[in-house]
Amino acid sequence: MGLQFPLDTTRAERQLSLMKLWLPIIISCSCCLLAGCASSPPKNDAARNVSAAPQAAGDYAGQWTGSDGGTGNLRVSLKKTADSPWEANVSFTYDGDTASTTMKSVEVNGTHVLLAYEYEVRGNKGGVEMTGELAGDSLQGNYKITQGDGNGGSWKANRAP
Repeated sequence: MGLQFPLDTTRAERQLSLMKLWLPIIISCSCCLLAGCASSPPKNDAARNVSAAPQAAGDYAGQWTGSDGGTGNLRVSLKKTADSPWEANVSFTYDGDTASTTMKSVEVNGTHVLLAYEYEVRGNKGGVEMTGELAGDSLQGNYKITQGDGNGGSWKANRAP
């Protein structure tokens, strides 16, 4: 059974009648679709973020090389737990002495790492900013001296087993 229109209605009036009939249905369906698209993901986001973000998490061991030719051992530890900011620990040797370090900031964005810390070795104090990229089980990048004497250089560390 279809809609019946009186014989004296014009085509425009029939189209208007049809619009009045279908418009509320179309709006209702559209709102339902938009609400479904805009709804927030399940509250299991913590598990998803932990599995996606911490691919860089782990312990790494390697070397730093200064632009002046100096070298030393380097250890980097990155840690991320659910609902907590990234944590890091950096240690390095300079002429065989291990420097004590204090982390100032840690940023991990996907495979990009930015670490800033202060150090003391042999009574000398300074600050360093390290940037690096994760490729497989290797972290590598450059560092610059932000406080104290010295030049920057490069570093590379592999994930410890």
